Amino acid sequence: MTTRFAFWPTLLLSLGIGAFARAAEPDTYTHRFSVAGVVCGACSKVVKDCVRKVDGVVSVKIQNHPEGGLPTLTVESRSPELDAATLQGALGHTSGHYRILAPSANVPPPAK
Repeated sequence: MTTRFAFWPTLLLSLGIGAFARAAEPDTYTHRFSVAGVVCGACSKVVKDCVRKVDGVVSVKIQNHPEGGLPTLTVESRSPELDAATLQGALGHTSGHYRILAPSANVPPPAK
């Protein structure tokens, strides 16, 4: 009769470990940059597609500045450390057309 229930400890242990592994999701961090050279929807798509390839990037948005300044690039990432140089490098051969810059203090984040 004990052989009938011999698999239960193994089953319960594997379920417990699986539930623990799923519960540990990484946090995301919001990073904002200014981006020069984005003048149309096609430009925006090129920049967003390149930035999405950076490890840890979850989402990318580009919004025009409400007062006519440089557009704002908002990147959600699993990394707390993400700099403009890393994103600029991700642009590859298109990097001559666009510049990703650290936002200046006088450029507020876009309104929601």
